[in-house]
Amino acid sequence: MGDVVQLYNDYKEHVDFLTIYIREAHPLDEWQMKSNAKDKDDVCYRQPKTLAERVVIANDFTLRFKFPLPFGIDEMNNAANDAYAAWPERFYIIDKSGRISYKGGNGPFKYDPKEVRAWLARHSRWTFHFTPTSASWLNAVEGFFAKLTRRRLKRGVFRSVVDLQAAINRFVEETNAHPKPFVWTADPNRVLAAVNRGKQKLESVH
Repeated sequence: MGDVVQLYNDYKEHVDFLTIYIREAHPLDEWQMKSNAKDKDDVCYRQPKTLAERVVIANDFTLRFKFPLPFGIDEMNNAANDAYAAWPERFYIIDKSGRISYKGGNGPFKYDPKEVRAWLARHSRWTFHFTPTSASWLNAVEGFFAKLTRRRLKRGVFRSVVDLQAAINRFVEETNAHPKPFVWTADPNRVLAAVNRGKQKLESVH
C-alpha cells in the first residue's frame, strides 16, 4: 500500500487517481491464504452482502490507514469488477477517451508499482486507476485457449502426444497468419458511473 500512496503523492498534480473497492479477495467466511491469517494489520473482513456493508469496510480501511487516494466502491452487480477484472489487485492507466493504455499484471506476483512508476515517468496527462478486485477473469490469453479448445481440440482425435502437439502448432500458425486485435468493449462511462455512485454513498456516511 505504501508504494501506491507514494505514487499518488508524486503524481497527483498530473494524474487523476482512483481506487476501486470491489469484492473481498480472501474474506473471513470464504477461502483464505495462510498469509491472510497472519496479517498483523487485521484487514480481513467477511464478504459484504450489501452495498452498505461495503461502505462500512471502505470507511474502516480509509480511516484506519489514512488512505489518501480518491476511493470508489463498486455496486453489488460488480460492474467495475466485470470490466476491470483484477484478482486480487491490479493497476490500470486509462486515457481521456477511455482506452486502456497500460494494464498491469495480477497481484501478488505480477503486481508491480515500480513498473507503473516507470511508465508514468515516460508519459503525461493520463488518468490512473488502481483497481483491487476479486473475480474470475478472462483475458486475451484465456480467450485464445478457449478458441483453441473449441475449434481444434474438442472434437479432434489424437493418437499420440506428438499428434496433439502438431495440431496445436498448426492452429497457432494459422491464427498468427490472420491475427485479429483484441478490442475492449466495456463502456467506461457505465463503469465510472457505477463507481461514482458508490463514492457518493461512501461520502454520505461520513
